[in-house]
Amino acid sequence: MKPRVAPILGLFFFCVLFLLLTKLLVAGSFARFSYPGDALLYLFGWCLFSLYVTRLIKRQVDGYTRRSTDFSRYLLLSAVSALLCATLATAFMLGIESWLVGKSHRTFDYLVNWLFFFTFFAFVINTYITYLYLGDLSNMRENLLVAQRAQAETQLKLLQQKVDPHFLFNNLNVLSALIERNPEAASEFVTRFTRLYRYILQHVDAEIVPLDEELAFARDYIFLLEQRFGQAYRFDLPPAREQTNGHLIIPAALQGLIENAVKHNEGSAREPLSISIAIHGDYLTVSNQLRPKSQASDSAGTGLENLQARYRLMTDRLVEISCGERNFTVKLPLLKVVNT
Repeated sequence: MKPRVAPILGLFFFCVLFLLLTKLLVAGSFARFSYPGDALLYLFGWCLFSLYVTRLIKRQVDGYTRRSTDFSRYLLLSAVSALLCATLATAFMLGIESWLVGKSHRTFDYLVNWLFFFTFFAFVINTYITYLYLGDLSNMRENLLVAQRAQAETQLKLLQQKVDPHFLFNNLNVLSALIERNPEAASEFVTRFTRLYRYILQHVDAEIVPLDEELAFARDYIFLLEQRFGQAYRFDLPPAREQTNGHLIIPAALQGLIENAVKHNEGSAREPLSISIAIHGDYLTVSNQLRPKSQASDSAGTGLENLQARYRLMTDRLVEISCGERNFTVKLPLLKVVNT
């Protein structure tokens, strides 16, 4: 949390007014009124501490559960923070008095002080919680808009793949050559080609798909690439029977990464380009050797940006991208349906 001068000054003046009103009510008249500066600093320090505790608890909760704008979640956070801070402040204040001055306190003293601190912290923390809620709500709306644009662009790309003349004619040329020299391979090519287009049609509007279906789709896509480029690209995939543990993934995410690797890197039968796809825990890792083509394909990097935006809508876990001297690696978080 980056410190901002205006909110801190506002909090300080609130403490000034709160203490002023409290002392006036207790004194009953201006003649008996006194304004303790040390109490003001003490109260302001506890205010800052309460905001820190609230922020710390929120970070822990966000780390274990997916972020949500359900307001009941923020109310619970407010209650827990206020109870904790009131208890700590009461124990600290009366404990210090007992230790330094030797003053004994009754249960009633603890109760009165606790109620005072709880009322005060409840107001301060609720104001802060409202600020956090509005900020999270604004961020979620912004992420939703970005992800929706990314989803729309991805859907458009999938629709374009259905009728992309280059993709279609390239594969028809491959099919024509296969029919002449290897009819059995041509039949397999048609089967895979049909399955690929069926997958695109079925999942063009889907937000997530089972990982095993995406892997099957990728195998069909790789088969078409191998028929077109021969042994120029060597693919290492998880075994077809490997357990995916019910994981989900954004549709066509894996296919897009394979397409990028082939599009931007040179491969040949003599020196095939290695592209590895593996499941590591809760991530699907796609890694390829870096061997940039002499004539680089036009790309603005929007494919990876769109993929990251779509993942931000689904999970707090990020798409991890690393580019070394020899390899380019992308780690896609694998998702699971959480029953609530």
